[in-house]
Amino acid sequence: MVNQENINVVARIRPFSAWIGTNRQSCLLIDPDNSTITVKSPTKNQKFEVNTVFNEDTTQASIFAKVGRSIVDGFVEGINGTIFAYGQTGSGKTYTMIGPDALEPNVSTFSDENRGIIPRALEDIFATLNAEVKKKPDSFKFSMKCSFLELYNERLYDLLQDNDATIKIQSCLEQITVVGAAEFEVTTYEECMHHLWRGWDQRKVAETSMNRESSRSHAVFMLTLVTEHTEGTVINRRSSRLNLVDLAGSERQGLTNNTGVQLKEAGNINKSLSILARVIRTLASSKPAQYIPYRDSLLTFLLRDSLGGNAKTTVVVNIHPNSEFVGDTISTLTFAVNVQKVKNTARVNEAITCDDIKSWKEEIERLRQENRDLKAQLDGNNNPKFISSPADTISVEDTTVFQSLMANLNDIDAKSESFLTESQKFRSAALNHLKLMMDASKAAAKEDTFDYDAEVEKCLIKC
Repeated sequence: MVNQENINVVARIRPFSAWIGTNRQSCLLIDPDNSTITVKSPTKNQKFEVNTVFNEDTTQASIFAKVGRSIVDGFVEGINGTIFAYGQTGSGKTYTMIGPDALEPNVSTFSDENRGIIPRALEDIFATLNAEVKKKPDSFKFSMKCSFLELYNERLYDLLQDNDATIKIQSCLEQITVVGAAEFEVTTYEECMHHLWRGWDQRKVAETSMNRESSRSHAVFMLTLVTEHTEGTVINRRSSRLNLVDLAGSERQGLTNNTGVQLKEAGNINKSLSILARVIRTLASSKPAQYIPYRDSLLTFLLRDSLGGNAKTTVVVNIHPNSEFVGDTISTLTFAVNVQKVKNTARVNEAITCDDIKSWKEEIERLRQENRDLKAQLDGNNNPKFISSPADTISVEDTTVFQSLMANLNDIDAKSESFLTESQKFRSAALNHLKLMMDASKAAAKEDTFDYDAEVEKCLIKC
Protein backbone atom coordinates (compact mmCIF):
# COMPACT_ATOMS: atom_id res chain seq x y z
CA MET A 1 0.00 0.00 0.00
CA VAL A 2 1.51 3.32 -1.18
CA ASN A 3 0.01 6.66 -0.25
CA GLN A 4 1.37 9.95 -1.61
CA GLU A 5 0.35 13.03 0.33
CA ASN A 6 1.61 16.48 1.17
CA ILE A 7 3.25 17.15 4.51
CA ASN A 8 0.65 18.27 7.03
CA VAL A 9 1.38 21.71 8.50
CA VAL A 10 -0.36 23.29 11.48
CA ALA A 11 0.30 26.64 13.14
CA ARG A 12 0.05 27.24 16.87
CA ILE A 13 -0.04 30.74 18.39
CA ARG A 14 1.47 31.00 21.85
CA PRO A 15 0.06 33.33 24.53
CA PHE A 16 1.81 36.58 25.42
CA SER A 17 4.58 36.20 27.98
CA ALA A 18 6.00 38.61 30.52
CA TRP A 19 9.40 36.98 29.94
CA ILE A 20 9.34 37.39 26.15
CA GLY A 21 8.84 40.72 24.42
CA THR A 22 8.26 44.21 25.72
CA ASN A 23 4.65 44.73 24.69
CA ARG A 24 1.39 42.89 24.23
CA GLN A 25 0.50 44.30 20.85
CA SER A 26 -0.32 41.47 18.46
CA CYS A 27 0.77 41.50 14.83
CA LEU A 28 -1.62 38.68 13.87
CA LEU A 29 -5.15 38.34 12.55
CA ILE A 30 -6.19 34.71 13.04
CA ASP A 31 -8.97 32.95 11.13
CA PRO A 32 -9.14 29.32 12.37
CA ASP A 33 -12.22 28.56 10.27
CA ASN A 34 -10.31 29.23 7.04
CA SER A 35 -6.91 28.18 8.44
CA THR A 36 -5.30 31.52 7.67
CA ILE A 37 -3.04 33.93 9.52
CA THR A 38 -2.61 37.53 8.43
CA VAL A 39 0.58 39.23 9.61
CA LYS A 40 0.28 42.98 10.07
CA SER A 41 3.43 44.99 9.39
CA PRO A 42 4.19 48.70 8.81
CA THR A 43 4.59 48.18 5.07
CA LYS A 44 1.84 45.70 4.18
CA ASN A 45 -0.28 42.84 5.49
CA GLN A 46 0.57 39.30 4.41
CA LYS A 47 -1.83 36.36 4.52
CA PHE A 48 -0.63 32.76 4.98
CA GLU A 49 -2.71 29.60 4.71
CA VAL A 50 -1.84 26.29 6.40
CA ASN A 51 -3.77 23.09 7.06
CA THR A 52 -4.91 24.08 10.57
CA VAL A 53 -4.54 27.11 12.82
CA PHE A 54 -4.65 26.85 16.63
CA ASN A 55 -5.07 29.95 18.76
CA GLU A 56 -3.49 30.52 22.17
CA ASP A 57 -6.44 28.88 23.99
CA THR A 58 -6.14 25.50 22.24
CA THR A 59 -5.57 22.65 24.69
CA GLN A 60 -2.77 20.10 24.49
CA ALA A 61 -5.35 17.33 24.00
CA SER A 62 -6.82 19.11 20.96
CA ILE A 63 -3.36 19.60 19.49
CA PHE A 64 -2.58 15.89 19.80
CA ALA A 65 -5.93 14.84 18.36
CA LYS A 66 -5.29 16.90 15.23
CA VAL A 67 -1.53 16.49 14.95
CA GLY A 68 -0.51 13.20 16.50
CA ARG A 69 -3.39 10.76 16.16
CA SER A 70 -3.05 9.95 12.46
CA ILE A 71 0.74 9.67 12.69
CA VAL A 72 0.48 7.26 15.64
CA ASP A 73 -2.18 5.16 13.91
CA GLY A 74 0.00 4.88 10.83
CA PHE A 75 3.05 3.97 12.92
CA VAL A 76 1.22 1.07 14.56
CA GLU A 77 0.10 -0.13 11.10
CA GLY A 78 3.68 -0.18 9.76
CA ILE A 79 4.05 3.33 8.29
CA ASN A 80 6.99 5.56 9.20
CA GLY A 81 6.06 8.84 10.85
CA THR A 82 7.62 12.13 11.94
CA ILE A 83 6.34 15.04 13.99
CA PHE A 84 8.49 18.09 14.57
CA ALA A 85 8.01 21.58 15.96
CA TYR A 86 9.55 24.59 14.20
CA GLY A 87 9.78 28.26 15.14
CA GLN A 88 11.91 30.96 16.70
CA THR A 89 13.31 30.59 20.18
CA GLY A 90 10.75 30.85 22.96
CA SER A 91 7.76 30.26 20.67
CA GLY A 92 6.50 27.19 22.56
CA LYS A 93 8.04 24.25 20.67
CA THR A 94 9.11 22.30 23.75
CA TYR A 95 5.78 23.02 25.46
CA THR A 96 4.01 21.61 22.40
CA MET A 97 6.16 18.50 22.14
CA ILE A 98 6.70 17.71 25.86
CA GLY A 99 4.68 20.04 28.06
CA PRO A 100 5.52 22.54 30.82
CA ASP A 101 6.97 19.84 33.08
CA ALA A 102 9.94 19.47 30.73
CA LEU A 103 11.70 22.01 32.95
CA GLU A 104 11.57 19.56 35.88
CA PRO A 105 11.02 16.10 34.40
CA ASN A 106 9.44 13.68 36.84
CA VAL A 107 7.18 10.96 35.50
CA SER A 108 5.43 10.50 38.84
CA THR A 109 4.27 14.12 38.99
CA PHE A 110 3.74 14.69 35.28
CA SER A 111 0.48 16.61 34.82
CA ASP A 112 -1.98 14.81 32.58
CA GLU A 113 -3.78 17.89 31.31
CA ASN A 114 -0.68 19.70 30.05
CA ARG A 115 1.16 16.75 28.56
CA GLY A 116 2.55 17.45 25.11
CA ILE A 117 2.54 15.44 21.89
CA ILE A 118 5.33 13.00 22.79
CA PRO A 119 3.91 11.68 26.11
CA ARG A 120 0.42 11.43 24.61
CA ALA A 121 1.75 9.61 21.55
CA LEU A 122 3.62 7.08 23.70
CA GLU A 123 0.54 6.40 25.81
CA ASP A 124 -1.64 6.00 22.71
CA ILE A 125 0.82 3.64 21.04
CA PHE A 126 0.99 1.25 23.98
CA ALA A 127 -2.78 1.40 24.52
CA THR A 128 -3.37 0.39 20.88
CA LEU A 129 -0.74 -2.38 20.87
CA ASN A 130 -1.85 -3.87 24.20
CA ALA A 131 -5.48 -3.84 23.08
CA GLU A 132 -4.50 -5.82 19.98
CA VAL A 133 -2.53 -8.32 22.08
CA LYS A 134 -5.52 -8.77 24.39
CA LYS A 135 -7.81 -9.25 21.40
CA LYS A 136 -5.50 -11.69 19.60
CA PRO A 137 -3.17 -13.19 22.23
CA ASP A 138 -2.15 -16.13 20.04
CA SER A 139 -1.77 -14.35 16.72
CA PHE A 140 -0.31 -10.90 17.45
CA LYS A 141 2.91 -9.79 19.10
CA PHE A 142 5.13 -6.72 18.99
CA SER A 143 8.58 -5.49 19.90
CA MET A 144 9.47 -1.81 20.34
CA LYS A 145 12.76 -0.04 21.01
CA CYS A 146 13.60 3.58 21.72
CA SER A 147 16.67 5.78 21.26
CA PHE A 148 17.31 9.46 21.92
CA LEU A 149 19.70 11.61 19.89
CA GLU A 150 20.91 15.19 20.25
CA LEU A 151 22.37 17.28 17.43
CA TYR A 152 24.60 19.87 19.09
CA ASN A 153 26.99 22.09 17.13
CA GLU A 154 26.59 19.82 14.08
CA ARG A 155 27.59 16.70 15.99
CA LEU A 156 25.35 13.82 17.06
CA TYR A 157 25.28 12.71 20.70
CA ASP A 158 23.47 9.80 22.35
CA LEU A 159 21.41 11.10 25.26
CA LEU A 160 20.95 7.56 26.63
CA GLN A 161 24.66 6.77 26.93
CA ASP A 162 27.07 8.28 29.43
CA ASN A 163 30.15 7.70 27.27
CA ASP A 164 31.04 9.93 24.34
CA ALA A 165 29.83 7.43 21.76
CA THR A 166 30.42 8.07 18.07
CA ILE A 167 27.12 8.26 16.22
CA LYS A 168 27.05 7.90 12.45
CA ILE A 169 24.26 8.08 9.88
CA GLN A 170 24.27 5.65 7.00
CA SER A 171 21.93 5.68 4.05
CA CYS A 172 21.07 3.98 0.82
CA LEU A 173 18.60 6.27 -0.91
CA GLU A 174 15.61 6.68 1.46
CA GLN A 175 16.75 4.09 4.02
CA ILE A 176 18.35 5.90 6.97
CA THR A 177 20.23 3.93 9.63
CA VAL A 178 21.77 5.35 12.82
CA VAL A 179 24.89 3.45 13.86
CA GLY A 180 26.31 3.57 17.40
CA ALA A 181 23.20 4.79 19.24
CA ALA A 182 21.90 2.78 22.18
CA GLU A 183 18.48 1.16 21.75
CA PHE A 184 16.38 0.07 24.69
CA GLU A 185 13.48 -2.33 24.39
CA VAL A 186 10.35 -0.91 26.01
CA THR A 187 7.18 -2.79 26.90
CA THR A 188 5.21 -0.14 28.80
CA TYR A 189 4.47 3.58 28.69
CA GLU A 190 6.28 4.04 32.01
CA GLU A 191 9.48 2.42 30.69
CA CYS A 192 9.43 4.63 27.63
CA MET A 193 8.86 7.80 29.67
CA HIS A 194 11.75 6.80 31.95
CA HIS A 195 14.15 6.80 29.00
CA LEU A 196 12.66 10.03 27.65
CA TRP A 197 13.24 11.85 30.94
CA ARG A 198 16.66 10.29 31.40
CA GLY A 199 17.77 11.59 28.02
CA TRP A 200 16.00 14.92 28.42
CA ASP A 201 17.96 15.57 31.59
CA GLN A 202 21.18 15.34 29.52
CA ARG A 203 20.03 17.77 26.82
CA LYS A 204 21.91 21.05 26.57
CA VAL A 205 19.93 24.15 27.56
CA ALA A 206 20.85 27.67 28.62
CA GLU A 207 19.16 30.92 29.58
CA THR A 208 18.90 33.70 27.01
CA SER A 209 17.13 37.03 27.13
CA MET A 210 14.18 35.40 25.32
CA ASN A 211 13.98 32.04 27.06
CA ARG A 212 14.86 30.86 30.57
CA GLU A 213 15.41 27.29 29.31
CA SER A 214 16.49 27.73 25.69
CA SER A 215 17.29 24.47 23.88
CA ARG A 216 20.81 24.64 22.48
CA SER A 217 20.37 21.52 20.35
CA HIS A 218 17.91 19.58 18.23
CA ALA A 219 16.50 16.51 20.03
CA VAL A 220 15.13 13.43 18.24
CA PHE A 221 13.32 10.72 20.21
CA MET A 222 13.10 7.66 17.96
CA LEU A 223 10.84 4.60 18.25
CA THR A 224 11.27 1.43 16.20
CA LEU A 225 8.34 -1.00 16.09
CA VAL A 226 8.07 -4.54 14.72
CA THR A 227 4.71 -6.34 14.72
CA GLU A 228 3.77 -9.87 13.69
CA HIS A 229 0.28 -10.97 12.66
CA THR A 230 -0.11 -14.74 12.30
CA GLU A 231 -2.98 -16.33 10.38
CA GLY A 232 -2.53 -20.05 9.91
CA THR A 233 0.84 -20.49 8.22
CA VAL A 234 0.99 -16.85 7.12
CA ILE A 235 3.15 -14.45 9.15
CA ASN A 236 2.81 -10.77 8.25
CA ARG A 237 5.71 -8.78 9.67
CA ARG A 238 5.59 -5.00 9.68
CA SER A 239 8.26 -2.54 10.79
CA SER A 240 8.11 1.23 11.23
CA ARG A 241 9.97 4.14 12.78
CA LEU A 242 8.59 7.22 14.51
CA ASN A 243 10.67 10.40 14.87
CA LEU A 244 9.48 12.84 17.54
CA VAL A 245 11.56 15.98 17.12
CA ASP A 246 11.97 19.11 19.23
CA LEU A 247 14.02 21.53 17.14
CA ALA A 248 16.06 24.32 18.68
CA GLY A 249 14.67 27.73 17.80
CA SER A 250 16.13 30.20 15.34
CA GLU A 251 17.79 33.12 17.12
CA ARG A 252 18.60 36.73 16.34
CA GLN A 253 21.63 38.15 18.12
CA GLY A 254 19.91 41.49 18.62
CA LEU A 255 17.11 39.84 20.60
CA THR A 256 18.93 37.11 22.53
CA ASN A 257 22.15 39.03 23.35
CA ASN A 258 24.19 35.84 23.07
CA THR A 259 27.95 35.91 23.55
CA GLY A 260 30.77 33.36 23.66
CA VAL A 261 29.65 29.74 23.62
CA GLN A 262 25.98 30.63 23.23
CA LEU A 263 26.79 32.75 20.18
CA LYS A 264 28.54 29.78 18.57
CA GLU A 265 25.60 27.53 19.46
CA ALA A 266 23.17 29.99 17.91
CA GLY A 267 25.27 30.08 14.74
CA ASN A 268 25.12 26.32 14.35
CA ILE A 269 21.39 26.23 15.17
CA ASN A 270 20.63 28.88 12.56
CA LYS A 271 22.87 27.14 10.00
CA SER A 272 21.09 23.79 10.32
CA LEU A 273 17.66 25.46 10.22
CA SER A 274 18.72 27.44 7.17
CA ILE A 275 19.73 24.22 5.39
CA LEU A 276 16.43 22.65 6.43
CA ALA A 277 14.62 25.57 4.82
CA ARG A 278 16.76 25.24 1.67
CA VAL A 279 15.98 21.52 1.41
CA ILE A 280 12.27 22.31 1.79
CA ARG A 281 12.42 24.99 -0.91
CA THR A 282 14.20 22.61 -3.27
CA LEU A 283 11.66 19.85 -2.68
CA ALA A 284 8.77 22.30 -3.07
CA SER A 285 10.05 23.60 -6.42
CA SER A 286 8.96 20.36 -8.15
CA LYS A 287 11.81 20.45 -10.66
CA PRO A 288 12.53 16.90 -11.90
CA ALA A 289 15.91 15.20 -11.32
CA GLN A 290 17.06 17.99 -9.01
CA TYR A 291 19.82 17.41 -6.49
CA ILE A 292 18.49 17.72 -2.90
CA PRO A 293 21.18 18.93 -0.45
CA TYR A 294 20.23 16.58 2.42
CA ARG A 295 23.89 16.05 3.33
CA ASP A 296 24.63 19.71 3.91
CA SER A 297 23.47 19.24 7.53
CA LEU A 298 23.18 16.25 9.84
CA LEU A 299 19.64 17.39 10.69
CA THR A 300 18.34 17.06 7.14
CA PHE A 301 20.39 13.90 6.60
CA LEU A 302 18.81 12.29 9.67
CA LEU A 303 15.29 13.36 8.63
CA ARG A 304 15.79 12.52 4.97
CA ASP A 305 13.01 9.91 4.72
CA SER A 306 10.64 12.36 6.48
CA LEU A 307 11.19 15.09 3.87
CA GLY A 308 9.94 13.86 0.53
CA GLY A 309 10.47 10.19 1.38
CA ASN A 310 8.77 7.16 2.90
CA ALA A 311 6.95 8.66 5.88
CA LYS A 312 3.89 10.55 7.05
CA THR A 313 5.08 13.90 8.38
CA THR A 314 3.40 16.66 10.36
CA VAL A 315 5.08 19.99 11.13
CA VAL A 316 3.91 22.28 13.94
CA VAL A 317 5.03 25.87 13.42
CA ASN A 318 4.98 27.80 16.68
CA ILE A 319 4.49 31.55 16.49
CA HIS A 320 4.88 34.59 18.76
CA PRO A 321 1.99 37.06 18.51
CA ASN A 322 4.18 40.00 19.62
CA SER A 323 4.49 42.71 16.99
CA GLU A 324 8.22 43.16 17.68
CA PHE A 325 8.82 39.65 16.28
CA VAL A 326 7.00 40.28 13.00
CA GLY A 327 10.09 39.48 10.92
CA ASP A 328 10.54 36.06 12.53
CA THR A 329 6.82 35.37 12.24
CA ILE A 330 6.83 36.05 8.50
CA SER A 331 9.91 33.84 8.10
CA THR A 332 8.28 30.99 10.04
CA LEU A 333 5.03 31.16 8.08
CA THR A 334 6.91 31.32 4.76
CA PHE A 335 8.65 28.11 5.81
CA ALA A 336 5.25 26.61 6.65
CA VAL A 337 3.81 27.42 3.23
CA ASN A 338 6.82 25.82 1.50
CA VAL A 339 6.65 22.68 3.64
CA GLN A 340 3.01 22.15 2.62
CA LYS A 341 4.13 21.74 -1.00
CA VAL A 342 6.40 18.78 -0.24
CA LYS A 343 4.95 15.38 -1.08
CA ASN A 344 5.85 12.23 0.83
CA THR A 345 5.23 8.70 -0.43
CA ALA A 346 4.34 6.69 2.66
CA ARG A 347 3.90 2.94 2.41
CA VAL A 348 3.32 0.05 4.76
CA ASN A 349 6.66 -1.60 5.49
CA GLU A 350 5.68 -5.26 5.45
CA ALA A 351 7.46 -8.42 4.39
CA ILE A 352 6.68 -12.10 3.90
CA THR A 353 9.74 -14.29 4.21
CA CYS A 354 10.77 -17.04 1.82
CA ASP A 355 10.18 -19.57 4.59
CA ASP A 356 6.49 -18.67 4.60
CA ILE A 357 6.17 -19.19 0.85
CA LYS A 358 8.10 -22.44 1.08
CA SER A 359 5.82 -23.74 3.83
CA TRP A 360 2.74 -22.95 1.75
CA LYS A 361 4.12 -24.78 -1.26
CA GLU A 362 5.10 -27.77 0.85
CA GLU A 363 1.63 -27.93 2.39
CA ILE A 364 -0.03 -27.75 -1.04
CA GLU A 365 2.23 -30.50 -2.38
CA ARG A 366 1.47 -32.66 0.66
CA LEU A 367 -2.26 -32.32 0.07
CA ARG A 368 -1.84 -33.13 -3.60
CA GLN A 369 0.13 -36.25 -2.73
CA GLU A 370 -2.58 -37.34 -0.31
CA ASN A 371 -5.07 -36.90 -3.11
CA ARG A 372 -2.99 -39.02 -5.48
CA ASP A 373 -2.52 -41.73 -2.85
CA LEU A 374 -6.26 -41.83 -2.14
CA LYS A 375 -7.11 -42.19 -5.83
CA ALA A 376 -4.48 -44.90 -6.30
CA GLN A 377 -5.85 -46.82 -3.34
CA LEU A 378 -9.39 -46.65 -4.68
CA ASP A 379 -8.32 -47.64 -8.20
CA GLY A 380 -6.26 -50.58 -6.96
CA ASN A 381 -8.95 -52.05 -4.73
CA ASN A 382 -11.18 -54.58 -6.56
CA ASN A 383 -13.58 -54.99 -3.68
CA PRO A 384 -16.85 -53.37 -4.78
CA LYS A 385 -17.52 -52.54 -1.18
CA PHE A 386 -14.71 -50.01 -1.23
CA ILE A 387 -15.24 -48.65 -4.70
CA SER A 388 -16.73 -45.19 -4.62
CA SER A 389 -18.70 -43.66 -7.40
CA PRO A 390 -17.24 -40.53 -9.05
CA ALA A 391 -19.78 -38.46 -7.15
CA ASP A 392 -18.50 -39.83 -3.85
CA THR A 393 -14.81 -39.22 -4.60
CA ILE A 394 -13.46 -36.24 -2.62
CA SER A 395 -10.80 -34.14 -4.34
CA VAL A 396 -8.36 -32.32 -2.07
CA GLU A 397 -8.36 -29.47 -4.59
CA ASP A 398 -12.00 -28.88 -3.64
CA THR A 399 -11.34 -28.53 0.08
CA THR A 400 -11.50 -25.19 1.83
CA VAL A 401 -7.97 -25.59 3.23
CA PHE A 402 -6.48 -26.22 -0.20
CA GLN A 403 -8.33 -23.34 -1.78
CA SER A 404 -7.24 -21.01 1.01
CA LEU A 405 -3.61 -22.02 0.58
CA MET A 406 -3.80 -21.61 -3.18
CA ALA A 407 -5.34 -18.16 -2.76
CA ASN A 408 -2.48 -17.15 -0.45
CA LEU A 409 0.09 -18.50 -2.89
CA ASN A 410 -1.51 -16.71 -5.83
CA ASP A 411 -1.54 -13.51 -3.80
CA ILE A 412 2.17 -13.90 -3.07
CA ASP A 413 2.89 -14.56 -6.76
CA ALA A 414 1.03 -11.37 -7.67
CA LYS A 415 2.90 -9.39 -5.03
CA SER A 416 6.19 -10.87 -6.29
CA GLU A 417 5.44 -9.68 -9.83
CA SER A 418 4.56 -6.23 -8.53
CA PHE A 419 7.66 -6.17 -6.34
CA LEU A 420 9.86 -7.11 -9.32
CA THR A 421 8.44 -4.23 -11.37
CA GLU A 422 8.89 -1.79 -8.49
CA SER A 423 12.42 -3.08 -7.91
CA GLN A 424 13.36 -2.38 -11.52
CA LYS A 425 11.98 1.16 -11.22
CA PHE A 426 13.74 1.57 -7.87
CA ARG A 427 17.06 0.42 -9.37
CA SER A 428 16.76 2.86 -12.27
CA ALA A 429 15.92 5.72 -9.91
CA ALA A 430 18.77 4.71 -7.60
CA LEU A 431 21.34 4.86 -10.37
CA ASN A 432 20.00 8.21 -11.57
CA HIS A 433 20.01 9.63 -8.04
CA LEU A 434 23.54 8.46 -7.30
CA LYS A 435 24.77 9.93 -10.57
CA LEU A 436 23.28 13.30 -9.56
CA MET A 437 24.99 13.04 -6.18
CA MET A 438 28.37 12.24 -7.76
CA ASP A 439 28.05 15.02 -10.32
CA ALA A 440 27.02 17.59 -7.71
CA SER A 441 29.35 19.71 -5.62
CA LYS A 442 31.66 17.69 -3.34
CA ALA A 443 31.27 20.23 -0.56
CA ALA A 444 28.82 17.97 1.22
CA ALA A 445 31.53 15.32 1.60
CA LYS A 446 33.76 17.57 3.67
CA GLU A 447 31.72 17.04 6.85
CA ASP A 448 31.35 13.29 6.55
CA THR A 449 33.30 10.31 5.25
CA PHE A 450 30.79 9.23 2.63
CA ASP A 451 32.41 6.78 0.18
CA TYR A 452 30.61 7.28 -3.14
CA ASP A 453 32.08 4.22 -4.90
CA ALA A 454 31.31 1.92 -1.97
CA GLU A 455 27.78 3.33 -1.61
CA VAL A 456 27.10 2.84 -5.34
CA GLU A 457 28.26 -0.76 -5.14
CA LYS A 458 26.18 -1.34 -1.99
CA CYS A 459 23.03 0.06 -3.60
CA LEU A 460 23.57 -1.96 -6.80
CA ILE A 461 23.80 -5.14 -4.72
CA LYS A 462 20.61 -4.33 -2.79
CA CYS A 463 18.73 -3.21 -5.91
